[in-house]
Amino acid sequence: MIAKNFLKLLLLSLFLFQVSAESCELSLYHSTHSWKDESNHEFSLGQLKGKKVIMAMAYTSCQGTCPMIVSKLKKAEAVFKEKNIPVEVAIITFDPGFDTPERHQAYYREKMGIKNSNWHFLNGSEAETRKMSMLLGVKYARNQASGMIIHDNKIILLNEHGEIEKKLESLDEEEKNLLN
Repeated sequence: MIAKNFLKLLLLSLFLFQVSAESCELSLYHSTHSWKDESNHEFSLGQLKGKKVIMAMAYTSCQGTCPMIVSKLKKAEAVFKEKNIPVEVAIITFDPGFDTPERHQAYYREKMGIKNSNWHFLNGSEAETRKMSMLLGVKYARNQASGMIIHDNKIILLNEHGEIEKKLESLDEEEKNLLN
């Protein structure tokens, strides 16, 4: 009986490993994640197929590094523009319960003054957000006492096929490294 249960567990583990390995090899543009943009329209990363995309995760009530992430994204966009390389920019919220599409509109478009149509501010479910963070390699956790979200400050470049091409692992790295 123990051997039979062990075998079942082993087979299940191998299956889950295979599914995990396969999903890591897939383009993010093929993901089935469901998002809403800042205009409250359905948004799929597949809409960005054929385009380079600079991605990050942040949240609007962050008093720490998230405004710096946005600033870094603006600088990265400028580097691409300087080289005449078209690029889309996408920010996925860490806090989908608070960062509604309306909140994204007010914060990013109005307060931060980001008017460019190539910027996308995305909100999904808690589960979708967690899955995407895992695919992007961005770690985060909510501090239960303060409610603040502790997170990585990664900026990710996707190629035209939706594959991770480059990463800035910290805010200290230069934006031009996304081009190298």
